[in-house]
Amino acid sequence: VFETEFDFSMGFSEGLAWVKILKDNYKYGFINKEGKVIIKAEYDNADHFSDGLAPVCRKDKWGYINREGSVVVEFQFDSASMFTEGLALVKKNGNYGFLDNKGNMAVEFQFESADRFSDGLAVVKKSGKYGFIDKTGKAAIEFKFIRAWSFQDGLDRIETETGYGFIDKKGNIIMTFRKR
Repeated sequence: VFETEFDFSMGFSEGLAWVKILKDNYKYGFINKEGKVIIKAEYDNADHFSDGLAPVCRKDKWGYINREGSVVVEFQFDSASMFTEGLALVKKNGNYGFLDNKGNMAVEFQFESADRFSDGLAVVKKSGKYGFIDKTGKAAIEFKFIRAWSFQDGLDRIETETGYGFIDKKGNIIMTFRKR
């Protein structure tokens, strides 16, 4: 067991953990499992590595760095997430889209709200309704729900005008619950 100079950290991902360091004006950096600083604490915020990249924030804009600390996607996003299923959810100018791990937009900014991919689909909101897209951005399940959540174990919880329920990955309603 060894004591560190770090004030806060979350778990490790791909061998590195982000840390927040008080003496560096609460900036974020990354350490290895031995507690050695691998990426200097110079970011305003950070998240875990996934697919070899980590989202980091500088001056209210998010970008991505690699495991060596080099910026590979410039600081341009209002928010950015870890990669799941090969794509990262990013927000710019009030709309959400998805970035691939090469830094290219896989799904253009067009959604009012979105969540990360799960079970091959992402729940997104467009024109006030929720639906699901595949990794190309094509609608996989019609935009018709008041609210929807991310798929887990092949089912997703949805809200309609009349109640709640669960749908499968083809959009078939499996069970419903009335609103009270």
